[in-house]
Amino acid sequence: MDIGKRIRILEVEPEPQKAPGPVPHEPAAGLFDGEGCTAFRFVSPNGQPLPYVSLQIGQVHPAVLLRFLKAVRGVGTFHGSYGRGGNRSPRYDYNANGFRQSQAVIAFLWKWLSGPKKLQASSAFRRFHEESKKERR
Repeated sequence: MDIGKRIRILEVEPEPQKAPGPVPHEPAAGLFDGEGCTAFRFVSPNGQPLPYVSLQIGQVHPAVLLRFLKAVRGVGTFHGSYGRGGNRSPRYDYNANGFRQSQAVIAFLWKWLSGPKKLQASSAFRRFHEESKKERR
């Protein structure tokens, strides 16, 4: 008996390959790249200026910021709405306050940030460290 007659060969079409979905941090990095900022400043809670670094994104769409907050694993805070008068839409803000929160969020997003946004964050963190050293002297 011929083996070809005993074995039925099934032809199976391969399933179409799906492109891998975006890493959750990638869209968040895109939002931060276009709308966010890393800032260094001095704050004076007790009348004495202290170095401070923070991240901020302002938006008129709260769902966008809530997705961002989820993508960065809940690090930071969401605030709003703030009325802006006239026919302007209310504003909502995402903030990461202080060095630890700011550094954590930038670390989550670093791989996908543009060169200018990486430079902005690096400069703010460097300035924070320089000014913090002066405070300890």
